[in-house]
Amino acid sequence: GVGLRYQEPAWGLTVDGQMRFLTLSSADYEEWGGALQVQVTPGPTQEGARVSLTTGYGQSASGVERLWTQDLPGPGQATALGGGTARVATELGYGVALPKDWMNGVVVPYSGLTWTGTGEQRYRVGWRLRWKEQMELGVAGERATTSQNAEADHRVEFSVRARF
Repeated sequence: GVGLRYQEPAWGLTVDGQMRFLTLSSADYEEWGGALQVQVTPGPTQEGARVSLTTGYGQSASGVERLWTQDLPGPGQATALGGGTARVATELGYGVALPKDWMNGVVVPYSGLTWTGTGEQRYRVGWRLRWKEQMELGVAGERATTSQNAEADHRVEFSVRARF
């Protein structure tokens, strides 16, 4: 795999690209993918607008753990896990500072949309509460639909992140 990241701190711009390829020639197994993320975030205070756009094709994150849990295909049965699957995800948010005497943090309401080449769409709305750089709490609601006229899937997610 290979990755390249470009950052322009004055603009809050980060461009991150990744490509990966895994092949086992004796079993004709291959897995590949790539992803590109463009993100504009506010400065160190985390206050202000933030926008991200992520696009990918194939298996952009490692799925190598599946090698240990599934049988490999036999010779002549090539499999590209995730190959040919496109996805696009966007997120838009705005960081608002909380009163310094109350919490000294930033609350970030956001919304996002994810689309995959298989017809799946995910709509997401939520907020994150950040204290300095050590703690983040979040809650989000999500609605997922597919191209088949199946019922929508609704989710609520709670998250906690801490740096030590």
